[in-house]
Amino acid sequence: MSTIANNFNLIMGPRTITDALGSKIIELDSIVIAELIKNSKDAHAKKVTINFSDYKNSITIWDNGDGMSIEEIKDKWGVVASNNKSNEVDTLGGKGIGRFSIFKLCNSFTIITKKEHSNEYKFTFDIKDLYNHKSAEDYTISIIESPVPEIFKTKSSKGTYIIMNEMNEINLDEIYSNTQNLILHNSNTIKNMDVQYIYPSEFKKSSPLSPEIAVKSAPFHCEATFEGSNILNYDFKVSLNDKVVYTSNDFSRIRKNFSKLDSNVSLGKIKFTLSSFYLDVLFLNHYEINKKNLEENFLNYFCGVSVYRKDFKIYGLGENDWLGLTERRLDNPSKRINNRQIYAYLTLESPDSNLLEEKTSREGFIRSKYLDYLKETLIIIIKNFEKDLSLFRPQLYNKKEKIGLFDNELDNSNKGTSEKDIPSGTSEKDTPSGTSEKDIPSGTSEKDTPSDTSEKDTPSGTSEKDTPSGTSEKDTPSGTSEKDTPSGTSEKDTPSGTSGNEKKAPPTPKFNKNIIIDSSFTPSEKAPEKIKRIIFELQKLNSFYINSQALLLRCLIDTSTQYFAEGNNSININTNDLKGSVLNVLNHFSNSGILDKKICDRIRSSIKKDSIINYFNGVAHYYNYRPDFDTIKSIWDTFEPYIEKCISK
Repeated sequence: MSTIANNFNLIMGPRTITDALGSKIIELDSIVIAELIKNSKDAHAKKVTINFSDYKNSITIWDNGDGMSIEEIKDKWGVVASNNKSNEVDTLGGKGIGRFSIFKLCNSFTIITKKEHSNEYKFTFDIKDLYNHKSAEDYTISIIESPVPEIFKTKSSKGTYIIMNEMNEINLDEIYSNTQNLILHNSNTIKNMDVQYIYPSEFKKSSPLSPEIAVKSAPFHCEATFEGSNILNYDFKVSLNDKVVYTSNDFSRIRKNFSKLDSNVSLGKIKFTLSSFYLDVLFLNHYEINKKNLEENFLNYFCGVSVYRKDFKIYGLGENDWLGLTERRLDNPSKRINNRQIYAYLTLESPDSNLLEEKTSREGFIRSKYLDYLKETLIIIIKNFEKDLSLFRPQLYNKKEKIGLFDNELDNSNKGTSEKDIPSGTSEKDTPSGTSEKDIPSGTSEKDTPSDTSEKDTPSGTSEKDTPSGTSEKDTPSGTSEKDTPSGTSEKDTPSGTSGNEKKAPPTPKFNKNIIIDSSFTPSEKAPEKIKRIIFELQKLNSFYINSQALLLRCLIDTSTQYFAEGNNSININTNDLKGSVLNVLNHFSNSGILDKKICDRIRSSIKKDSIINYFNGVAHYYNYRPDFDTIKSIWDTFEPYIEKCISK
């Protein structure tokens, strides 16, 4: 018969308090400050002051909240991971360990606290004293009662005062930066609780723009509210500096996608707000918008999609691209929003959203089906937003006419228009609700105007003053004359189909080590004019313009793939996945005998092993990514038979 041999109790080592629940799980200094401000909010404080003036030696935090009684100090503050807040709807805490994050900043702290019409209490927590004990349970903290108050002088005064000593190294710049958007800008908390930060006199602060001011410089806006699998409202607006030129509240497209969501998953009613900026230099100059001020004093602090619960932001989101918006842009940058150029946020309410649990580190959410649901709903709304703004983006500024979309008076005919009003012949995917193609300035298309491309990003060669010194006119590629005909070329040099009806003999092969596509390559007469033009330009541009060569070749592969797939219903094409689309076309070529299987295998191998698509994406989106002519040339040599078959359908 078995008997109980002995018993044991779990013992918490001293470092569990200071490390496992404190400094080792917190990465950012500002999170500590945020946790302490949240505690003040939970104590119903109307004013909080954080003093960093002597931060290398001491930091103090004062609030006028409820304060603590001696019983609350012992039974709540002194209990690790207490659940005294977890069931309270109006509180921000829940894990009962946030206060121990203070050890990220210091090794000793003193708390002075007082309730209204009560005595003042004071106690000190010191790491050195704690470490002298075998277990945390053996550590005794003395509470000093002060009939003559030290901080809270009057009988009716109340609050808590924290003094940090024996400071660790503090990153004051990080604290300053990450507390700018700590509390939702238009919330009740920021209206009803005054939070003041006192910095050293020598500390250099910037002048952050308030969201209310900054978003006036953004042309595209939307607000949406949803709950579970139901979209409750979606409002899209095109405006600048309070001048509105278009509004729509049609969300029929979104409703279809929301109806496919799991109806059993809900985080309560969620409100989502998004503003997208347009940083083209000519547009900004035309409307006298200071790009440097906008980027340095607003987007550096507020960019991305932030999440607020009870008016306080969740760390690890926002600037950190948790929705993968940057990755979405790689294959289609002109049609996707840029995480660095948006101000967006969503609000969560308790207790409905409590199923979406924060990490103990306070940086982001724990992975769960609820987080997946949240991401999916936001992407649905963002995709709809991108479709709505797609036709307005090219209209923002006409470089030729030097006029902008917001130069004209408000056209009330656009307001409140729904999808059913879209002119016949215009597809939903091409047109935001209530807008037709005739509204776009002639000669302008969406893909001609990437959302984050400015004039300075335009390849040199567009004007004489842009031509690098030492480069003569004869070295400059075509594409600069008034008629868009390359300088030094006659009409007979124009690619087939671009002018006249005469059939021209194929050009004599003439090898040029600086040109991507040799002049001997002649596109099919059946090829679209755009593809012919791209090939023509690649036959003229030399390696001096290597970035243009790389981007045009990537464009050629993309458009050729889409052109072939449009006539073949059996081929699945995803405009967000160029690699997958090319592989699908290759499978069709191989299975149908259109292209030799060995050639198909060579292209597949090149895509997978040499990461060709990622190479092009790097050229397009990373400022320090430099293309290499030999690599670009080898990619063309590999893809030449593929392109030829795609455009000869």
